[in-house]
Amino acid sequence: MLVRTDDEVYRVDAVWLGPPRATFPWRARYVSYGVGLLVMMLIMFVQRRLGIGLDFFSVAWALVGTIAITRLLGKKIDYERPLGRVLASSGPR
Repeated sequence: MLVRTDDEVYRVDAVWLGPPRATFPWRARYVSYGVGLLVMMLIMFVQRRLGIGLDFFSVAWALVGTIAITRLLGKKIDYERPLGRVLASSGPR
């Protein structure tokens, strides 16, 4: 007798697919957009505090850093470990 678990339900990511023929060229979970927005604001704030002006290259490097940090955090976030628990576990002890 086989007992089936409900693990397959949790493997489905909550992603926005958009209207037909107008989807994004990448797949990202809803939480990734929120995390990316917060990370981008934090990076831009740090840049301003360091005296880095608002020009093309500072925004481009902030975007690259945002993507890298968001992808790193996104690998650690899932249905068993939400964002709050990941941030609490990686904070100061």
